[in-house]
Amino acid sequence: MSMIDLSETEFHAAIRKTDSPSAMGAVELLKAAFWVLSYPMPAQALMLFQQALEVACKGLLEEIHVLLAADKVEYELSKWAVKERLAAHRLGRKLKTDLDPDDLPLSRTCSFPEAWSRVREMSSLPTFEDAGLAKMTKLRNEITHFGEKQEKRFEYSHAILKIALPALEQFYSECYGGLSLKALLGEGLMRELRVAQEYLAAIGKDKNLPKERLLHTFTCKYQESLVIGVAHLLFDDRGDMLDLGWERDDVNRKIYSMLDSHPNERGHLLGEGLHLSCKICDNIGIIVGIEDEKEYVLDGKRAVDPCSLFCPSCGLNLPRDYKVLANLHFGPITEEMIGDEAWRNEIPR
Repeated sequence: MSMIDLSETEFHAAIRKTDSPSAMGAVELLKAAFWVLSYPMPAQALMLFQQALEVACKGLLEEIHVLLAADKVEYELSKWAVKERLAAHRLGRKLKTDLDPDDLPLSRTCSFPEAWSRVREMSSLPTFEDAGLAKMTKLRNEITHFGEKQEKRFEYSHAILKIALPALEQFYSECYGGLSLKALLGEGLMRELRVAQEYLAAIGKDKNLPKERLLHTFTCKYQESLVIGVAHLLFDDRGDMLDLGWERDDVNRKIYSMLDSHPNERGHLLGEGLHLSCKICDNIGIIVGIEDEKEYVLDGKRAVDPCSLFCPSCGLNLPRDYKVLANLHFGPITEEMIGDEAWRNEIPR
């Protein structure tokens, strides 16, 4: 799914069966959150993820009954609950108690921590504190009242990947029969979120790793189908997409020649004729760099790890500083992938 794909998914269908408006509202908030995250705008995305999780909890409570999401007992509801005693009282019988609690317009619902706690009574969710939601809510409140702080952009992304997504995954899995975010996003986008989480873990072990492109592969995957600019150049008069194969090859060759003159930034570039496919857009022609003398054996085959990636088709761009992220995303390059002859000619000894 990309940002221009608005079709219903298995996730929508599973939530729609509950007939809970708030639960469906949470799904729309999630779609917006992932869209904003793809730009990336982590501060704004964090606010949406926090709101989505809060509304999702209240949606589950409302699925049972709207009163379970109420902040306090309303006066009208109180009269309805004790209507039998009112009917027996000399003055109470004058009060109207003809209330349908399902149509009760609640003036205020419970807080996020309280909603999570009430859901936790019905499931095995961790406490609000143990799930890290108090920390995330504090960050969200700071953004709400003081705006985004540029120096905290990594902290916002960290909270999304480390707190919001695990909490959402556990919530939907626990409360909706194993429902996964993959049913909403698709396998490709979930893969890149996993890559980002793995790279985040690597940063935790090595503070010197660069952080700015933490969500870069997710962004490229989410926006792979987005057409920007002079779209008429991509289509003929009948609206059919043009075959840009030759043009792409020409662009690849030119970019390869340009990047090949920057070994310090890109490493040793594998030949432009290796026909390696991009993991994001699946187009042939991704430009991969490797570090010299890094050959090793993997499952009985010779292998090397990428230290840089560049895809002219989808915009994937990871220089040598991001070699850990490049390897997590692309994975090892084996002799089987490029052939023995290309291996002898392209892999430095």
